[in-house]
Amino acid sequence: MIKLILHTIILLAPVMVLGQKLSATLNHEQILVGEPVKYTLRIETSPKSKIGFTPSLSIISCKLQNKDAQVTTSKTVDLEILTAFKDTLIRYKTQDVWIGTYMITCWDSGTVILPEAMVVVNDSTFYFPESRLSCSLVPQIKNQDLYDIRESFADVPEPKSKLRKFLEALLSNAYWWLPLALVLAFVWIQLKRHKKAARPIKKVKETSLKDKTILAIEALEKQKMWEKGKLKDHYVELSYIMRSYLSSRYEVNFLEKTTIETRLLLRQVGLHPETIDGLMTILNQSD
Repeated sequence: MIKLILHTIILLAPVMVLGQKLSATLNHEQILVGEPVKYTLRIETSPKSKIGFTPSLSIISCKLQNKDAQVTTSKTVDLEILTAFKDTLIRYKTQDVWIGTYMITCWDSGTVILPEAMVVVNDSTFYFPESRLSCSLVPQIKNQDLYDIRESFADVPEPKSKLRKFLEALLSNAYWWLPLALVLAFVWIQLKRHKKAARPIKKVKETSLKDKTILAIEALEKQKMWEKGKLKDHYVELSYIMRSYLSSRYEVNFLEKTTIETRLLLRQVGLHPETIDGLMTILNQSD
């Protein structure tokens, strides 16, 4: 009788192990850089099973696959988790089905391998299979003009005061009035030698970076390029002004960065997400 029980246990043991069916799938195996993709983990197990899974919070560290299809462990790629992990458990008469989902994206090009995630089912440890995700850069659109990114901030003309205009007019005719002015100045100095010194000249307040940027945008708007069939040129100039402002404001060269790299850098400097979205709308239209 004991031998019969042992034989039954031995025969049923593989069935009990194989009764846990795990799968890991992506709704897209190929995406563009920054494009969202749904990552789904699924378990089919016996009824009333206890499932313990610890999800990643912000990133999923993955391995990078070389072009020759060989996996390298010297470099890893972090996939960003866009929305919090969600899971659900569906109970049937004959089995339980557990489903967990991430919404993720990749900011590097290449083929990445999502690791075997660990899960505990009824005090036994199992691993989801690996998944491969191919991520590529946005292809260049044919017959679309490319614009160079200039290296310096747009020149914003300083507002001229009436005094400055007057002095410029005087300097242009200095050949006749300068000698006379020197004589008058000498006489004036002699008369005022013992009087109270003149008040110091107030320094003209330097135009701030914000005011320069606003003046540049207003000057661009006055050109009304869209009425001349130059809408693309308008957005390119607007993109240049915004990138120049961001470069001066955060001391980071945004002029040589792509729109995707710009989004990442703005997150790192702590800019508000709504502000980032507004800037990205302008830069995407310029691109």
